[in-house]
Amino acid sequence: MLKTLSIWNFALIEHVQIDFDKGLNILTGETGAGKSILLGALGMVIGRRTNIDAIRSGCEFMRVEAVFTLDNNLVKDFLTKYNILVEDDDLIITRQININGKNSVQINNCHTTMAILRQLGELLVDIHGQHANQALLKPIKQLSLIDMYDGDAIQKQKEAYLEKYYQWLQIKQKLADSKINTQEMAQRLDMLKWQINEIENAKLTLDEDEKLESEIKVLANAEKISLLTQDAYKLLYEGENGKFAILSSLSQVRKDLENLAQYDENMAKVHQILDEAYFQIQDSADEIRNYGESIDYNPQKLDMMQSRLNDIDKLKRKYGNTIEEILNYLAKAKEELTYIENYDDNLAKLEQELSLLAKDVSQEALILHELRQKSAKALEMAIMKE
Repeated sequence: MLKTLSIWNFALIEHVQIDFDKGLNILTGETGAGKSILLGALGMVIGRRTNIDAIRSGCEFMRVEAVFTLDNNLVKDFLTKYNILVEDDDLIITRQININGKNSVQINNCHTTMAILRQLGELLVDIHGQHANQALLKPIKQLSLIDMYDGDAIQKQKEAYLEKYYQWLQIKQKLADSKINTQEMAQRLDMLKWQINEIENAKLTLDEDEKLESEIKVLANAEKISLLTQDAYKLLYEGENGKFAILSSLSQVRKDLENLAQYDENMAKVHQILDEAYFQIQDSADEIRNYGESIDYNPQKLDMMQSRLNDIDKLKRKYGNTIEEILNYLAKAKEELTYIENYDDNLAKLEQELSLLAKDVSQEALILHELRQKSAKALEMAIMKE
């Protein structure tokens, strides 16, 4: 129901707001009073063609705003389809036309197109002349009247029908996508088998590439690592040119502090700290020596590791940027291979499912049809009675 019509700068009108009550509302007036202007403004806000010549002289724009109370599910379904929010069953439509011809349309503060506004307008308002109601000639309007006459029962059945219908559509599309020709299927089968075989033969493990890169980096720099560890160990134990060895110097400092603590207990804490530091440095020196001795430069092992990393990189270029992605590709390829190998069985299952759904859709459609026939007869009798 139309509740309020507000108009700015339309024809001769600067601004006017008209509120409508429930039931029959009549606008009367002499010829030229502006009744047709109001109808023109209403036509503008429901998407009818309006010329910029209708903008009030001296103004930059004209705007019409209409507030409706929603009282049928057809309009609500339409708004939901286009993600237009409805609060408190109020619908506010605003249309503005600027002097440069630019259109602005808002439905409940959502910007939208003229095409959507025109479709919505047909559901909201029926403007007709003295001798004809053209909307009644449209099958969709006739159907909506029948559906509204017995709204709750028909609406529930429509939802049940559509649920089955959309399921049927999904299976139908899935079946169409599954029907590939025999040659394509054979080629795809060979390709999948080859890819699966290639990946499985590689025997990949997660993070293997990262570990290889780390080991290759060490082996490729084995000589430098050996020199660095020897130099560090030498400085700690022997010092430079046989002098100033860190550990021997630190050992002497420990002894001095141990003696010093006999005279001043405050130095005992310092002695303890140096003691701990000495043993930690000693452990570190041993670890450095053991690490240096464990590095064994092996050209053959380095070549094998680099070759393995190259093989993994080739697989990455084909199947994914990481080993995890390659293994995910393998799983999907196996799944597709299983599906193709069982192609006939899968196709038969889909066809059987489609057939069963078609029966369900027909049954729901028949129930809906019978409800509409019942509603149509009741509506017909009510019209004849009037």
